[in-house]
This record gives sequence, structure tokens and C-alpha cells, in this order.
Amino acid sequence: MQHIKNQDLTHLNTFHIRAFARDFFIIENDQELPILFNKLSHYHTSPLILGGGSNILFVKNPSMPVVHLANNRLHLAGRHTDYDIIEVEAGMKWDDLVRWTVENNYYGLVNLSYIPGTVGAAPVQNIGAYGEEVGNFITHVHIYNTARQRFETLSYDECSFGYRTSIFKTALRGKAIITRVGLRLPKRPRFNLSYRDLHFLKDNPNLNLWLLRLTIGKIRMTKLPDPSIIGNAGSFFKNPIIPQEKFSTLQSLYPDIPRYPMPGGKIKIPAGWLIDKLGLKGYRHGNAGVYENNALVLVNHGNATGEEILELSRIIQSKVKEAFDIDLVPEVNIIQ
Repeated sequence: MQHIKNQDLTHLNTFHIRAFARDFFIIENDQELPILFNKLSHYHTSPLILGGGSNILFVKNPSMPVVHLANNRLHLAGRHTDYDIIEVEAGMKWDDLVRWTVENNYYGLVNLSYIPGTVGAAPVQNIGAYGEEVGNFITHVHIYNTARQRFETLSYDECSFGYRTSIFKTALRGKAIITRVGLRLPKRPRFNLSYRDLHFLKDNPNLNLWLLRLTIGKIRMTKLPDPSIIGNAGSFFKNPIIPQEKFSTLQSLYPDIPRYPMPGGKIKIPAGWLIDKLGLKGYRHGNAGVYENNALVLVNHGNATGEEILELSRIIQSKVKEAFDIDLVPEVNIIQ
């Protein structure tokens, strides 16, 4: 375990916001966590668990200690006819895992290619893209329960996965550190082409995992800026889910509004469509802006502060509320 004072977090968040952690701890082995939390007992606040920083906005320097998990191994935990179970340590980069599954002919995770961040962060908001969610493959999650100060294993059902949420964002928020994730990976061909931009692959006789990964990479390049070039955290807002009656009212006013049916008769609509409809693509607020190719992405044009990006998000929320009577909820974890 390493303890670093006044760690610069600029390169540990994909918005590239300048922030400093007064106390920064690097964990390379799960068994260091009990030792760490004994050391942190006098802080009277839960630490911030920071992986790749791909879903966080620092408005201020974090007041709590920051813990970075650097454990990044995986192993085969179970072999079956149609699928294998693997366990992956939390510190592994998410896309390194996805690339490994493609290299080893495992199906399922390929739709989640090129998502920044770490494996440990993936279950927290049940990351999803191109018609797939990580929760569809998770069998169990190992955690260190910081409230009980013990290691525990949560089953899939206990994780309470939903759209961009899980128990780690609700009942266990600030009380659990994910250490390892168990994944059920299909071995028989299984391609999810439900996302409209992937439909054209259905009749391709040469469809394979590498072709699907390459296609998804090309789609992401057209819609999402590379965080190594333009600071961003991907989709800033969740796609709102509204009652059918409210959707029908909006549809009468905006016949072109996209719709995605959800359980319980509700309708999910793209937050990016709402923002784009207001003409906000390319809009700037100081050094913060709305990405010109995707209205759902807020970007740092070079020297933005966290406060500028937060103010921009509130401007957008206000305009969407006024125009559509819909409350946009940030997907990004805001530290202020």
C-alpha cells in the first residue's frame, strides 16, 4: 500500500480537471483494505474510490481520502459447456478485459468495447452501450464492506441492477469497495445487433467478434470525443424514463421523438435528442461546452474548471425542464 500526500488528480479523471487529494492511497492487494480502513478510522468520512476517473467531475478538491485500486488480474473460476465464469480484479482497465474476451472467443462483452474506466466501476452504474449492459453477465461481486469491515460476496440478485444503477449507488453507496467481479461469458456465437447502427451487420456472412468490435469502435469515434484529446466523461446525463401518457403528449408536439419501450409500460427517450432539439450542440459556457457531434457529452475545451462544467449542466437541465417538463439527472458522479 502506498500513501501519497497532495496527489494531483488531473490525469486520473477523464475531464482533466485540476484537483488534488490530500491523502491518496494505492491498493495493490485486497488484503491491504482492512489495514487501510484501520488507518482511515479517524477521518469520519467515507473515502472516494477512484478507478480510471471516467465518470467523475471534480468541482472542488475531494475532502475525503482517495483510494485507487491497482489490482488487475483475472482467472478462470468455472468451466461449463456453453459458458465460462471468470473473476476479474477491480483495477483492470475495462477495455483491456473486453479485448481479452474477444481474443479468447467469449461473446457478450464486445458491445461494451472502448468504454473507459475500470472493471470495479462497471457494476456500480451497470454500464451499458449498443443494446447491452454489464449486469447481463455478472454472476457475483466481491466487496469489502467498509461499514462492517469485512469481505462479502453479493449474488447477481443482491446487486439490484437497473438502468445505470445498482445497490452500489443506493443502499451500499459509500459502504462498499468492489474488489473482484464474476462474469458469465458465453462460448457459443451470440451477437447482439439490436442497436440500430448495428442492424446492417445481420446479413454479413463474415460477422465475428473482431468485426463487431471494430464497428463499435468506428461508431464511438463518430459520436464520442477521445478523452485523451478532449476532456469528457462520456454521457453526462441519464436517458430519462417517462410514463406513456407523458410520452404521448410529447409525441403529439414532436412526432420525430425517438422512443425505447421499457418494463412497466414506460418509455425511455434519449437525453441527447432533447438537448439537440434545443440547438445546444456546440454551445459553450466559458471553457466548458456541449460536444458538437453529440449533445449528451459535455467537454473541457482546455482550461475548464469543474464549476464551469457543473454550471453548464445546470443551464442544460433548466432549458430541458422549461421546454419538455423533464428532469435530466446526471450520470456523472459530482464531487463538490
